Amino acid sequence: MKKEIFAAFAAAAFLFLASGLSYADTTLGSGNTSFTVKPIILSEIPFDVDQNQYCGNPDRPQTQNFNLALVGDPNFLNIRWNAKDPGGIERQIGVNCWLNCAADPNQLLSDVNLCAGYQNCSYVGPTGDHSCSIQIPKYNFNAGNNATCRFYDTVLPSQGLVVENRSFYTVDYKVFTPSVSLTVGADATLPVDVKSFGILPGYYTNNLTALQNSQLVFINGPFANTANVRCGENGRTFPTIKFLSSGEIPFLILSRSSVDTTACMVDSECGYLSDGSAPGRCVSNVCWKSYDLSIQAGVASLPEYGIMGFAAIILLASFLFIRKGI
Repeated sequence: MKKEIFAAFAAAAFLFLASGLSYADTTLGSGNTSFTVKPIILSEIPFDVDQNQYCGNPDRPQTQNFNLALVGDPNFLNIRWNAKDPGGIERQIGVNCWLNCAADPNQLLSDVNLCAGYQNCSYVGPTGDHSCSIQIPKYNFNAGNNATCRFYDTVLPSQGLVVENRSFYTVDYKVFTPSVSLTVGADATLPVDVKSFGILPGYYTNNLTALQNSQLVFINGPFANTANVRCGENGRTFPTIKFLSSGEIPFLILSRSSVDTTACMVDSECGYLSDGSAPGRCVSNVCWKSYDLSIQAGVASLPEYGIMGFAAIILLASFLFIRKGI
């Protein structure tokens, strides 16, 4: 009897273990699991010159994407964004940003490797106002640059949410002068203004020369530097000129940025500075922006002398008359 009970118990134990082993070895069938990744919204970041932000150039529309705010100097390029969830909730996202990657944005959404090898920075964290920085950026000085950022949800990193791109220039500026009225023999200040649209702050060197009849005009302070200028700001130098004879004289203003490292042999290598009527020129193996203008000086009329000046003329004429009479 005991043998029969033991045999029955052993059989039951074997069946239990066998069933357990069969359960553990069972392979679960594959299922269809899908993730719904919600989009994000990027808000424009207002330009703030006090934060040294890149202002962009209204004449270059591709530089006006303020969904990416840029701050740069020779040591870093900071890229800032403000990403929000459409429902207003805070969630985790990832961001990869590259310098001068020319990949097609639509392809970059699904293939992050298209920008492999370019200088980059990254961020993983909550939505909101955040940034990352590219260290020792290799800027283009004689061409445009671009910052490209790919945003993705950390739930599904392989599928991008949006790609933002903003072009920028390291050296970009305009040169202009206000109209002035000149009188022969009188000193007059000719302000030379430079407005910067480049991402790198620096000063500008202005050089004013007469192209013809230079012996008939005296220039004081023809070669001078502006103060340090940030993107969106104006720098100014103040040469004074004096005409020794009436007439019109053509002048040339050459202006150069202190951050421009481009070397040249011919004018065509300075084409990146050309701006309509202000072409780039190669002078002493560096690039300058040139600006041509003509200035005319005339002899002062009697009203320009004022009452005292007119009285002085009368007295002088009387003196000469008396001297002649004597």
